[in-house]
Amino acid sequence: MLDLEKVIYVWNGAKANAVEKSKAVGIATMIRDHERASHATIVTIDKYAKDEDQETFWKTLGGKVTLTIMAKLAHVVNILL
Repeated sequence: MLDLEKVIYVWNGAKANAVEKSKAVGIATMIRDHERASHATIVTIDKYAKDEDQETFWKTLGGKVTLTIMAKLAHVVNILL
């Protein structure tokens, strides 16, 4: 979940199940209703999301990282530990 005050992004990974997706939207809805007085939009990021929403989501996080890069980073962290 990425909370940008006026927009709350809920990211659903490819392997997320229905319960996980439902809980994430439920939490986003509580934030919107109780902390934003219903003045925020909830945007779900998944394979069906609009390109512009996906682009904003990933750009805000610093860009989309491939699994290959993540695996290399994890390997480096393990070496340093």
